[in-house]
Amino acid sequence: MAKIPKNLKPTTPPKNRIQEKFEKVKEWALKEGIIGKQLSELPPGIEYGFDLRFAPNTPAERPIQCLFPKGRDCMVLQAQTNVGPDLVPHLKGENLESFLRNLAKYVTSQNLLHMESLKKPAPNGVYCWGILDEVYYEELTRPKFLRHFRKTGNASIHSGILFFEDILQPGGIDVSKFKPI
Repeated sequence: MAKIPKNLKPTTPPKNRIQEKFEKVKEWALKEGIIGKQLSELPPGIEYGFDLRFAPNTPAERPIQCLFPKGRDCMVLQAQTNVGPDLVPHLKGENLESFLRNLAKYVTSQNLLHMESLKKPAPNGVYCWGILDEVYYEELTRPKFLRHFRKTGNASIHSGILFFEDILQPGGIDVSKFKPI
């Protein structure tokens, strides 16, 4: 077998498809000024992930996680909202059911996904809900990434408004003491 000349040998191992997309999206986010921090602990089944900043440098700034699942051909954008311990007692009855119904209707109308742990806490003990969007790699372009990012961020803000209207306002809760997320 012939030897490969040193100048033709690859100096870095070839990238896998997930790593390529991860680096491309990270580059786009950096150019847009929306890049957040690298996730130090990744959920099971996630190969890469980092935070994006929706509405950066504003009082309403909120993180959106950009996740690259192992064995999947898509990127996931996830905006999670945690419910503070002082509001947990209000997560019951008709108001909660109304919120969950309105959240499901809105998210479905926007062609998004959602998850919730409001009737009982998530495994980490947190009461929360999340808005998720998937973008398949063959469709992934910079404009499409930014459109999905804005759609996820806007849906997260809208879900907070629904929470206010369905849970806080009917419960007579004074929201003036709460800080924006």
